[in-house]
Amino acid sequence: MKLSDLGEWGLIHRLTSGLDRGGAGVIRGVGDDAAVLKMNRDLLVLATCDAQIEGVHFTFATAAPEQIGQRAAAVNLSDIAAMGGTPTYALVSLSTPETLAPEKLDGIYAGLVRAFDPWKVEIVGGNTARMPERTIIDVTLLGQVREDHLLLRNTAEPGDFICVTGDLGRAAAGLVLAEKPDVSLGNPALEQAMVAHQTPTPRVREGMVLGRSRGVTGCIDISDGLVSDAGHIAKESRVAVAIDLGRLPISLAAQQVADVLGVDAARFAAAGGEDFELLFSVRPENVDEIIAAIGRETGTAVTVIGHIDPGDGGVTFERQGQPVALLAGGFDHFKRGG
Repeated sequence: MKLSDLGEWGLIHRLTSGLDRGGAGVIRGVGDDAAVLKMNRDLLVLATCDAQIEGVHFTFATAAPEQIGQRAAAVNLSDIAAMGGTPTYALVSLSTPETLAPEKLDGIYAGLVRAFDPWKVEIVGGNTARMPERTIIDVTLLGQVREDHLLLRNTAEPGDFICVTGDLGRAAAGLVLAEKPDVSLGNPALEQAMVAHQTPTPRVREGMVLGRSRGVTGCIDISDGLVSDAGHIAKESRVAVAIDLGRLPISLAAQQVADVLGVDAARFAAAGGEDFELLFSVRPENVDEIIAAIGRETGTAVTVIGHIDPGDGGVTFERQGQPVALLAGGFDHFKRGG
């Protein structure tokens, strides 16, 4: 058997099977956006980590060092956002070739600091090591959340609506543009797509609003793509997620790039990863007040894109009331073409 046969989540299950020993302080271990640890009576500690790898997540040819640092911070901030938490402290491990110019590392750290500053996150430690071929930035981020504000991905319930913040497909469109340098970026929407790909915006404040709102029953950030991440909610909550493709808030850039390529823009929105929007379930009676609260407090739009049904962990799609074949997609580190 190869890693490509297991896939990312198969590998995670293989490595972590039997590790959940039910420690007194472990509220949630493997299986969510961050681990949840109970350290005192009032607050829970959130802990997450994510590595950004040259040639997989970024290249120095297509992104400035500061953008690379911002991205490394943002993907971790997004995990804390998906739990309804406040980020607090970070540790950064850096592996890099000895031939890399120190100025590039200065830029990476400047980007990390710039992304962390709005949340007063302090970098309190880390590690450095020599890596012969490429640069790897591995960030561990801690956060905190009140127990009654905690958001999880295993608590969605049949009858809930499924909603998403912002718009979708912009990062996937930006990746296409990064790979096609001959495409003109004179259009503001296309420039925004490149920014979304290089320096995504984590929805930290939106997550805080969701955490303290009534009726939110589950949440995840869209990192691997809507298809995959809706599937995580469905599997962890043991429900079925039904998504209406006609309701997806497709970004203007995704639509424009799709038009150029002659493809359905819904594929960017549904299967493209790294939008880092929040996908959440909410009771129908609370959805209007939550949409209003997020708009009022953050200026971010929220769209109802489907609902939760009884089921066994599947995701289905429809358009204009008609079933649509499940879209293959979502990012998987170990699947070929993932």
